[in-house]
Amino acid sequence: LLAEIAVLAMEGVTDAYHNEIGTHLRHSILSFSPEDPITIKDAADIEKAAIQYYEDDYQILAAVHTDEPHLHIHFVMNTTNYRDGSKYKGRKQDFYAFQQHLKSILKPYGLSVNLQP
Repeated sequence: LLAEIAVLAMEGVTDAYHNEIGTHLRHSILSFSPEDPITIKDAADIEKAAIQYYEDDYQILAAVHTDEPHLHIHFVMNTTNYRDGSKYKGRKQDFYAFQQHLKSILKPYGLSVNLQP
């Protein structure tokens, strides 16, 4: 139910700013190795810290998945900025800056970044 509400909210922002053309959602996955010393609670804490990078400007939803031998986090972000309606550009420098943000979050856990765009 929460995912359905999030989708409706994201569609509402996209429609309000007339950004129906192009990519609407950005999906990425942060995966951990089965050997990584990480708990579900750790993954949830990492998830919350990770979305802080975008949450001031974009609607973003994240979920920890335990359906594989390794924990992973799915991120889904609306590409329409909810403050001004601008479209997320998805430039390489932003991807690398987000990776740096993740590195700083993961360092205390002794983990490295394995983000799939």
